[in-house]
Amino acid sequence: MVGYKVFYKGLVDRYGGKTSVGSVNKLSEDIKWNNSGFHFCSRPEDCLRYIDAFNREFDMTIINATGSLIKNEDEYYGYYDMYVTDEYTITSIMNREDMIREVVESRNVFRVMRLVQSMKLTEEEISYILSVYPEVSKDVDYYQYNKKDVFELKIKKN
Repeated sequence: MVGYKVFYKGLVDRYGGKTSVGSVNKLSEDIKWNNSGFHFCSRPEDCLRYIDAFNREFDMTIINATGSLIKNEDEYYGYYDMYVTDEYTITSIMNREDMIREVVESRNVFRVMRLVQSMKLTEEEISYILSVYPEVSKDVDYYQYNKKDVFELKIKKN
């Protein structure tokens, strides 16, 4: 199965381990969701939840999971498919421009909102996103520019 896995710049995982494009990453123990195994997502923007993409550079990779798979639906957030596997190979590093273009061209406003909420964007990237999705301007203001007053709290009066 092809999917996406995010690393900090230099293909460093959040535990400090380093890998490389083309290397086979294999686990000898049984996999268990949120416990053991290699986690990845079916869409790149969903991976960003697991790193600090606002303050650190990262590598978005395309992987081929060739081992056993367990699928997890995040019922709380309800929007993405995640998997855990015991074996995968990084086939390539996806450049930032291609990653953003893939999300924007998906024609799915919810995917675009998750991208805006998950990583620090450049002014050029923001302009591109808003040219296609002007309806996410409040999300851009809130998450990218830290304008906390863009969303009104509506309190129902008796």
